[in-house]
Amino acid sequence: MARATGGDGPGVSGGRVLVAGASGALGREVAWSLSASGTPVRALVRSAARAPAGAAEVAVGDALAPHTLTAAFEGVETVFSALGASVAPVLTGWRGYTGLDVPANLNLLAAAKQAGVRRFVYVSVFHPQGMRGTPYVAAHETVVEALRKSGLSVGIVRPTGFFSA
Repeated sequence: MARATGGDGPGVSGGRVLVAGASGALGREVAWSLSASGTPVRALVRSAARAPAGAAEVAVGDALAPHTLTAAFEGVETVFSALGASVAPVLTGWRGYTGLDVPANLNLLAAAKQAGVRRFVYVSVFHPQGMRGTPYVAAHETVVEALRKSGLSVGIVRPTGFFSA
């Protein structure tokens, strides 16, 4: 994958960006690209062993356990969430989109608001209207609706697919 550096990323003003899902394929690339551009990045991972290589700061926490998130949000200006269930449900313990994506991202949103975070960028999905009822799209749209009502500055990224998607 080509890595972009510089430009007007989510943390261009110099504020720290918390990358949630930094151990996944997309989150790892985002954390790397932001770091390479000089943006201070904190990688949120459930296990320090899975933190992206070269991450200057690592916060261990589980978005399904809100009490583990407080320290991760200290000094954060922007959250970038690439957090969610794999599109390939062959993994052991797969919880599904409604069981993982929705509660985890709503917990991140609540923690962000409590910490005074200014901006929340969320990776959703591009979809035709007819797919709104599928579990994958419905879960993402539930999070999008909550973000829009949050009062935060919000960025919604709607890709057609990433990596295995």
